[in-house]
Amino acid sequence: MNKYLLWIIAPSVFFICLQYHFFGNRLEKKRRVYSGKNEFTVGFYNLENLFDTINDPKINDEEFYIPEVNYKKYNIKYKNTSLFKKYKKIVLLCSNTPLSGQSNVNDFGDIINKVSDKNPNYVFIVTNPCNYLPKSNVISIDDILVKNDLFSISHFSTKCDYIVGRSSGPYSFSLTKENIKNKNKFVSICNCPTLVDFGLKKYCSSDKFHYINSNISEELIAKELNEIIK
Repeated sequence: MNKYLLWIIAPSVFFICLQYHFFGNRLEKKRRVYSGKNEFTVGFYNLENLFDTINDPKINDEEFYIPEVNYKKYNIKYKNTSLFKKYKKIVLLCSNTPLSGQSNVNDFGDIINKVSDKNPNYVFIVTNPCNYLPKSNVISIDDILVKNDLFSISHFSTKCDYIVGRSSGPYSFSLTKENIKNKNKFVSICNCPTLVDFGLKKYCSSDKFHYINSNISEELIAKELNEIIK
C-alpha cells in the first residue's frame, strides 16, 4: 500500500472517531435530560473496504452496496392482508411529504384520484394521509400494518407490483436487495433522475426504474404514471 495514502487516511479516521466521541457524548447527555430514560448511543465505522481502492474483476463484490434488511429483527405484524389480495395489482404510494426539496409535488391527492379511477382493478396503498377521495381501491397502510414505520413499509413493499414515491423515506427504504431482484417496479416523481434509483439501476433490468419529472402538471404526471403501471 502507498504509505502516503496511509498517512492521509489514518488521521481522517482518527478525526472522525474523535468528533463522534466529543459530540456523541454531548448529544447523549441532552437526550437523557429531556427523556428521563436510560438511553445509549451506538456508533461504528466499517473498515472492511477502507483500503479496497482497486476493483478486482475476479472478486464478485458488486452487490455489497445493495441494501439488505433482515425483517425478522423488527417484529413486523399485519392487521389485515385480505384488503389487497383480491386486486390484480398492488401499488404502494409513498405519499409522505418530501422534506429535502427533491420533488415539487406537495400532495398526492389529485394524482391518486386520477390514477385510481383509471385502474379500478388495482389497489393503491397510501403511506400517509393526503387529499384523495374515499374509494374502495385506495387504502391507508394503517389499515394493513400494525405499526406504520419505515421498516414495516419496506417489508410490505416486497409484496407490491409497483412502488411509487418522491424519493423520500418510505420509497428509499424500499430500495432493498429483495426488491431489486424481484419483478416489481419503481416510479419516482422528483426533480432529478439520479434520485430514482440511487445508483442501483446497474444491478437490475433496464425497465426496473421509471422517472417522472415533478415539474410538469399533475394531470401529465397522472397520465405518465398510468402508462407505466398499465
